[in-house]
Amino acid sequence: MLRIGDFVQHKQTELTGVVIGYGHQIIDDIYLPTLVVHLDRSPSFSRKGVMEDLSSEWQPVKVRELQTHAA
Repeated sequence: MLRIGDFVQHKQTELTGVVIGYGHQIIDDIYLPTLVVHLDRSPSFSRKGVMEDLSSEWQPVKVRELQTHAA
């Protein structure tokens, strides 16, 4: 499970950021956990922001990997 402060990357958009909170969505009476992520700037996303999506859509990423992708 990802924790607050973990660095993550969104599986579809490849945006990266830091987990800042948790939430949930209820779809068809099913509780689905979400992560709230403070996004980093990137070439494809020029401003910082906050994104919330299902926990299953995020994957952990190491800081070293983030620096490699940014170069």
